[in-house]
Amino acid sequence: MAGPSGGGWGHGPPPVNKRGRQAPEWLDPANVHGELRYLILAPQKGFAIPKNAFLIEKSLSPFVGPIEPCVPMDQGARYLMKTRSREQFDKLLAIKKLIDGTPVEITSDRARNTVQCVMVTPYLDGLTDEEILAQIEGTKIVEVKRFMRKVDGAVKPTNAYLLRVDSVTVPEEVRVGCISVRTRPYYPRPMICFKCLIVGHTTARCNSAPACPNCSMPEHGSCNNPPRCKNCKGDHATLNRSCPVYLAEQNIIRIKVDNCISYPEARKIYSQVQESAVQKRLANAQQQPQQPQPLQQQPQQNDTAPAERDATIEKLKTMLNSAFAKIQELIEERDFFKSQVQSRRKDKHTENADSNHTDSNSDSNAGANSNHDTNMETNAEQNIDTNNTNANNNTNTDANVATQKDSKTSTPIGPKRKASPSSSSYSTVDTTSEEKIPHGNNSTPSKTKSHKRGKRRSNKRKTGFRY
Repeated sequence: MAGPSGGGWGHGPPPVNKRGRQAPEWLDPANVHGELRYLILAPQKGFAIPKNAFLIEKSLSPFVGPIEPCVPMDQGARYLMKTRSREQFDKLLAIKKLIDGTPVEITSDRARNTVQCVMVTPYLDGLTDEEILAQIEGTKIVEVKRFMRKVDGAVKPTNAYLLRVDSVTVPEEVRVGCISVRTRPYYPRPMICFKCLIVGHTTARCNSAPACPNCSMPEHGSCNNPPRCKNCKGDHATLNRSCPVYLAEQNIIRIKVDNCISYPEARKIYSQVQESAVQKRLANAQQQPQQPQPLQQQPQQNDTAPAERDATIEKLKTMLNSAFAKIQELIEERDFFKSQVQSRRKDKHTENADSNHTDSNSDSNAGANSNHDTNMETNAEQNIDTNNTNANNNTNTDANVATQKDSKTSTPIGPKRKASPSSSSYSTVDTTSEEKIPHGNNSTPSKTKSHKRGKRRSNKRKTGFRY
């Protein structure tokens, strides 16, 4: 589809494109310093342009103003004109005859005033080239062509489009509907004639005899001769893409596209660059001549060399065998020590398991004994508290009996006096308070405190607390 995708050309960078604008549009409202455009002055059919340069200048200057120098083409049959003014360009297109009455036609040079670029987008499916061009009429695109591809013998359309833009520079992107698509320059492949196998023209314009693509001789069917290129005379087939002539054609096409110039002009620039590169290499070679290095004499081989080589080989074999033997011994020692370590670890694990089982049994027995001692102490304390309570009860009973006897003996003779409310209430409160005092073993305050104290002591003994 396109030529080389990148990389340098020749032996230096391509010349700068001097056909662009000399000033931005906002500084050039009259559009006098715009892009350099070319026109072709040719006579109409059946007429010829006079061989008088002054007549041509006098025919053009009064209408368009001063013009730049023209270039004769086809031995004066046509003239190539150029201008940067858009107004002057339009006026030249309107001229139809010279001052001597010769009918002429001035047209825009399409090859020099337009560039081609490639656009790839999948968002134009189902549209023809004419429909796409009609939709983008507002831009500088003047031609749209979709690339086709043969798949399994059938020609199918692709998503790549070849655009021709009315400009001398390739646009970075093109507006297509609601999207913007990036573009790249289009580098066509060099023309090769598959009839005579010469680079530079096609089969449709070839008048030469057919040639063999392998040996470059006249066509003779199947060829078993050694390959030979017809273009560079090298030892390869003519259609080989690495041929120097084919690569040179690629570089010329790149110069033509990048600078928007004609093919002869691009070939001339390429030849100048090649000549300068060759001259530079020759100058460097003359400044730094290479001195031939003296040949080194080869030492003569002695007859004892094979014997020494064999002895060295045997010595190396012996050293290798001894090294392998030592390595095997080290491996066996390692395996032995590894088995010993594993057995020791297993025995130690068994001993730890037995000791843990014995410790757990002893701890359980100790816990049971401590619980029994705790219960014995608690029962003893409860008995002591019970005895003390009984003794207190007996003492209180004896005191009550003695009080009653004294009251009987001290009762006066005569009429009984009524007790005062204060004394009766006092005696009543005392009696009821004495009767309401509980004497049960479980409700005794001293016993309850001693029981809680004993329980705390037993818990501390269980947990191993010492005080």
